Order: sequence, then C-alpha cells, then structure tokens
Amino acid sequence: SVQSEPSAAMMFQSSKTLLCLAVLSFVAGSSSAETTTVHRAELLSISSQRGSHSDQDFSVLNTVDQTGSQNDWDTYVEFTGQGNRQRYKGTFQYQVPADMNLDDVTTLSLNINYLGDAMASTKWDWLIRNWNTRRWETIGDNRGVSSWTWSALQFDIDTDGGNLGQHYVSSSGRISVRLQTRNGDSGDDPNVVCDLDQMALHLKVETARTTTTATTTTPTTTTTATTTTPTTTTTTPTTTTTTTTATTPSTEPSWWKPPPGTTWQWQISSPPAIDTSLDVDMYDIDLFDATQQTIDQLHNDGRIVICYFSAGSLEDWRPDRDDFDVSLMGNPLDPQWPGEWWLDISQIDDDTSALARIMRARLDLAVSKNCDGVEPDNIDGYTNDNGLGLTAEHQRVYNTWLAAEAHRRSLSIGLKNDLDQVSELVSHFDWALNEQCWQYNECDRLDPFVNAGKAVFGVEYVEERDNGSNKPEVYCPVLNAKRFSWLEMTYDLDSTVVTDCRDI
Repeated sequence: SVQSEPSAAMMFQSSKTLLCLAVLSFVAGSSSAETTTVHRAELLSISSQRGSHSDQDFSVLNTVDQTGSQNDWDTYVEFTGQGNRQRYKGTFQYQVPADMNLDDVTTLSLNINYLGDAMASTKWDWLIRNWNTRRWETIGDNRGVSSWTWSALQFDIDTDGGNLGQHYVSSSGRISVRLQTRNGDSGDDPNVVCDLDQMALHLKVETARTTTTATTTTPTTTTTATTTTPTTTTTTPTTTTTTTTATTPSTEPSWWKPPPGTTWQWQISSPPAIDTSLDVDMYDIDLFDATQQTIDQLHNDGRIVICYFSAGSLEDWRPDRDDFDVSLMGNPLDPQWPGEWWLDISQIDDDTSALARIMRARLDLAVSKNCDGVEPDNIDGYTNDNGLGLTAEHQRVYNTWLAAEAHRRSLSIGLKNDLDQVSELVSHFDWALNEQCWQYNECDRLDPFVNAGKAVFGVEYVEERDNGSNKPEVYCPVLNAKRFSWLEMTYDLDSTVVTDCRDI
C-alpha cells in the first residue's frame, strides 16, 4: 500500500536525482508568501563502535531502492550486533550545507527504510546528539514495523526556529545520529541484524518573501512520487510507513547521568597518544593534556568524554599554576607524586576567592573543549595529612560547590573516592569513581550510587595483585553482581587495560 498524499520528505526520498524540493505557497489577497525548501544533509561517515556494518558505499542510504521482501545486496547496508547479548552501536556523521541559515530551519527529519525484526523481538533505537546538553536524545525506534518487510520510518524534530543550531549542529556543521540495539532475539539466527536501504537526514527551511500575486507555484525541479516501488520491479509490495514527531528540545539544563553498568576507559597519563579504539561508552581523559582533536574524535565515535583535573591539589606542571597563591598550599601530597601540594579548600567559603576563580576557569575550559563532564580528583583531602586543618565539613561544602558549578555549566560530575561522605553527597553527584575499594574492603560503601540508579566506576591496580583474594578472578564476579564498572589497570593509567571485569 502507498500513501495517497505523500509528504514532501517522502516525495524527496523516492527521487535519485532530486537534491532540493521547494513549494511556494501564497494566500489569496496577501502581499507575503512563505518559501519551503527541503535540504538533504550529506552523510560523511558511519562508525560502528560495537558490532559491525557491511562495506557497501554508504551513499546507497540517500535513496529508497527496496520494498516488500526485496533483497538487492548492493543497495542497502547491513548492521550486525556483537557479544553475548548481540548489541550494536554505531554513529552516522552528517554535514549541514555550508550556505544554510540554521535560524530558518523549522524541522529536521530522519527518513529510514528498515528491514529487520519487529520491535517485540528486537528493539532498534535512533538517537541524535544534542551538543548543547552533551547528551544523546532518542528520536524514534522500530515500533509499528512488520518483521522482515521493508518499512519506511520518519522521525521529525520540531526545531522551533533557531533551536536546531543551538542543539543539534556542532561548531563544524556536523549532526551526529546513533543507531543502537541493546538486546534482541532473532529466533534460530544467533545474529541480531537490521538492514537499512535509506537513512537520509532532511532539513526543512521556511523563509518569508513579498509578492503581489495570489497564486500557487510549483517549481519545475519538483518530482512527483506516488510509489516507493523501484522502476526495475513489476510488482508493488506492501510498504509500512511510520512517522514520529519529537517534541521541541527543553531549554532546561541537562547533563550526562550514566546508569549502573556503563562501560568506560580511564587514560589520564601523558603520551603516548590516547587509544580511541576501545568499545566503551565513556572515556575519562586529562582536561589539560587531551587535544581538541582527540575529544572530537571520541565524540565522532559516539563516546562520552569526561575530563580529569585535580580540584584538591596544586600541580606545578599545569598551565594555570601561577594563578595559585602560596596561601593556598598545604603539605605535599606524597613523595610518590612530586610537585603536588594539598589545597586549602576551606577558602571556598568566600565565593570570590582565588580558589573559586581557578576552579571556575577549569570548568569553563572543560565546556570550551566540549567535555561532557568532569572528574575532580583529590576531593578527600580532609582524610589525609594535608597540613591545613581541613575538616569533613570543609570537604562537604567544597564538594557540593564543585557539583553545583559543574551542573550550572551542564557538565556531568563524579565523586572521586571520599567514601566517608557518600551518603551525604550521592544526591549532588551523577556517578562515582573509586580506586581499590576491593583491596581495602570498602566496596559496599558505594552501594548508595547504584541504589540511586547511578554508575560506579573503579579500578584495582595490577601492581597490588596477590595470590589471595585481590585478583580479578575473585573480585570481578562480586563487583559485576553489584553492577559496578570495574577495571584492573597499571598505576600509569595509560591505554593498557589488564582486565575488564566484563570479560570475567
């Protein structure tokens, strides 16, 4: 069956040669008119972070070539899940036309021709990257499709004028769309698979112009389409069309809030360069050392980027070291870490203090580098020989201040160690990161985060491994059961993951 009155976007997708569809509508007796133009964003790349995709030229995704149960391998791309739960996650990068005025864009449409399981068997989700909130937003799924029959899906986002550029277009003019499935059941077939014959991103632009006539004009570039059947077939198989309209993005501040079980990589050491190839949800890297190119690459690969900095110590190798007054300095952290001193965090009581200005500047740097969140380190100084007389109350006030300042900038923030204050701070922080809770028999103290639906990340160090209980074979099953995201790494915190508890 075919829609008797196809939408402009559906008319667009059935033409191989049409790059722009324009309709000029005039109201009788009026002196103004509105021009509606539909542009297609250029698909630049597909990157599969988990699972794989076939090697057809992805330009085949610009148009519809398949209907019913047709199976012309050269005209579509196949996506296959990986692992025990057959998960797939991939990122599509689109480029907005350089001459487009984003303030005139009113609707963004993702047009898809899908072949695969119905949602009852396997749920496939499409998400779009919101560059303002630094989150992925779900825009649609495969509900309503018939199993293994080519089905047309259209997901519309009402951008309400200038919201498009603010929310969904990066500074380089890119729009990122994610395709993912977290589980599935394909019956006798052990692989979870879907095929896409089209995945085209369209932008609808409406501009006003003045006229003295009262007519309706259709430009000669318009191509009329009444069927999705390719010219090479003699039958018209059934095609399902589903349209979903997303709501206008909220202007309320939002940030990344990872659930328990989120996967990650921690690499905060100096060069060698960061290995961006790991199949994880989040990378935690150094705020100062990580290049913008690395952060952009991780985002293009669909990763969340957390940026590390020390909020509780002065490090004499950082570029802002001269901003710290000697009055802020306490005892050295540890002979193992030369050139680093505890900070007098009690000075945060004065919101205009030098400490407040420095930490705000670091958070602003995280925003300017497009980090999704921050990992402030050494925020348990009151439990150490700091030489400053810091108290638990000083620490609680400072840590709460850091969380509020991060959230004010729509940055996610994690509580690093500071186990004595978990119950007081869990509501202020979005996740926790801990070192060696298993070695010191402290892991149960992190349970409030999981109970609140928040991720717990952590490491044990291979240098501390022994022949007793402090080895992955013992602690990984326990921490997996807690839904902690645990790694065994070296003290260098380079790209080497000795053990990922997911593999135990």
